[in-house]
Amino acid sequence: IGFIMWGGTRAAVASSGLFVVAAAIGLAVHYRGNWTTRAPKVAMILGNLLTGQIILVWQQRYLPLSDYTASGDSSVRDFLIYLVSSLIVGTMSMFGGAWGAVLGLSTHYAFIFNSQEEFSFKWVFPVLIALVGMIVSSAFWRLDEAYERLETLANHDNLTGLFNRHRLVVEF
Repeated sequence: IGFIMWGGTRAAVASSGLFVVAAAIGLAVHYRGNWTTRAPKVAMILGNLLTGQIILVWQQRYLPLSDYTASGDSSVRDFLIYLVSSLIVGTMSMFGGAWGAVLGLSTHYAFIFNSQEEFSFKWVFPVLIALVGMIVSSAFWRLDEAYERLETLANHDNLTGLFNRHRLVVEF
């Protein structure tokens, strides 16, 4: 939407539209798959976010500067792509934990980050975002485990492990 509002080229609108289509396909597959375990859900989310990183790399290399700034200054484009990539790293670590952080940071530093720049906060920021994402991920997993345990306690008899009366009413 931003590229359309800024009067971006067809390539800019198409690449952004490609990401939206990939996200919609990922959502459709997720809901149709009816997955109950975490691994396929996390794999789908990480796959969609990697698609986003690939599109960012393509945009940085092939879109003209006029799609990002009227002044023709490439630092504006590079900063926007860096910021979006850092947010993708944070989201990957939030859903994928340590593995998501490693995957996100490796793609960020391999494709997005400019290694010729001098050491600055830009080197550290993605790592901090990944650490925060891993903390949130840990809290989410613990909360999920607590809900599962609470459901088990509410539906099963402690002594026998069988369904209790309230659960049997729902089953029958």
